[in-house]
Amino acid sequence: MFTILKSYIRYKVKLIHNNSYQIEKFIQDEPNINYDLVSHRYSIKNTNLNWNERMSIRRNIMLSLRGIPPKSEIKIDNIFPGYYDQCLERYLFQKVNQNRPNDETCWFKFAQNNKCIGWSDPNIDFDTDEKSKFIDTLRQENIERDNKGFIFLKSNNYPKQDDKVLELYKNISKSKFSNYISTYPPIIVGHSLETNLHTILSGRHRIAVLRYLRSQNKISNLSLLSHIIEYPYESLTVTRPYTRGCIDCKWAGIFDVGIKGHQNFYVRDGIAMMRGPENGKGGLQQWKRIEPIFRSLVNKNKVLDVGAYKGLYCLKAIEYGASSVTALEPQPDFASTINKIKTLYHQNDLNIIIGDFYNTKTYQKLFDSKFDTLFFFGIIHHLLRIGIQKGILLTFEDLFQKISPITKKHVLIEFSMPKESSFEDPFLNRFYSNFSEQEFKKALNNHFPNNKNLGRCNYRSGNAYGRYMYYGTK
Repeated sequence: MFTILKSYIRYKVKLIHNNSYQIEKFIQDEPNINYDLVSHRYSIKNTNLNWNERMSIRRNIMLSLRGIPPKSEIKIDNIFPGYYDQCLERYLFQKVNQNRPNDETCWFKFAQNNKCIGWSDPNIDFDTDEKSKFIDTLRQENIERDNKGFIFLKSNNYPKQDDKVLELYKNISKSKFSNYISTYPPIIVGHSLETNLHTILSGRHRIAVLRYLRSQNKISNLSLLSHIIEYPYESLTVTRPYTRGCIDCKWAGIFDVGIKGHQNFYVRDGIAMMRGPENGKGGLQQWKRIEPIFRSLVNKNKVLDVGAYKGLYCLKAIEYGASSVTALEPQPDFASTINKIKTLYHQNDLNIIIGDFYNTKTYQKLFDSKFDTLFFFGIIHHLLRIGIQKGILLTFEDLFQKISPITKKHVLIEFSMPKESSFEDPFLNRFYSNFSEQEFKKALNNHFPNNKNLGRCNYRSGNAYGRYMYYGTK
């Protein structure tokens, strides 16, 4: 091991010694590239290059900079992963979090099986010699060109072997990330002056792992040693989506649902990131109580979130490996927020029902679906109140008789004593004792005998009695 390390150090010293010479030779060989000795950035000034010319320059960049140690740095959060890069990040999410086989991952189903492999002038007839050039080179027949000239190689093959990014993830998770060892081959980042975004030209597997670990709050916003190339185009790479769902997917984007209400979060890389004061509303306090048992309740299970609000716990269930999640939300505005998240992040595992738990047709749909796990966050006392007001039921026992038939396994419930002004109504006030924790626990025991109080959330939100997180199993 020591011998290997000494050899590596000698190699690095030699590289640094030859650095200036190699850069100078690269600039001479590639007339479209300039180099700034102060910023240590490379740049392309020619604004009239077509796609084939850009691809040729990119190949030269990848080959020539491979042996040159970088002097520039960029923060992980400042790198914008384009299509293909965000697909690789999502692959990590689907394999590590959701345990999916390769043929169910976006990476293999879409990115690898509909790969953009080049560009051809769309004014040239593609069904003649132009197409034959690609077929002869690739030894593949199933090739298509879109109306912009981008050429896609179509396939239905799903490799059994996992992508190498998984092994890299395990290594970095175990040994941590080394900026210096990682400079060979170096990370190369492109900076588009047209979009002002920094995108990945080389090192996408390392950056995918680092961005994934960042989204899981396992690493800080590291500075990465990298070569940075500026150019006056949107991109230097032809990689782009083929299917409509992939075109619309914004897995690497950020969507903020706002800070108001009891779900204070934003979505990054398809993952709900909670925030807000430790002792305030927003989700952090509930999450601290339920996170230790959450995966066991949702992993590979079919989940229903009753009163899903903005979808925080739906996303957490998907993150922790639920096979599917259904959000039942009576308010169209909140359901619209969940639907926007579903569309932006291409969450096909997320279903939305705009409806009332007590509506006969809605309830029948839930009954027929037979879920594994049900969520009731901040809503169980509302369901009892509404049931009493509608003359449907009177007690928690009555309510659990409706809840129990629609789940095969678990419930996760936030219990609180109500303090709403509606209880000033003399009719409703007569039933106030029916809302007690004692009555709740009695009904929970009857239908979910293996249950536990996970602890109190200390914030006060409309009541003075505290909120407690319970789970129960049949």
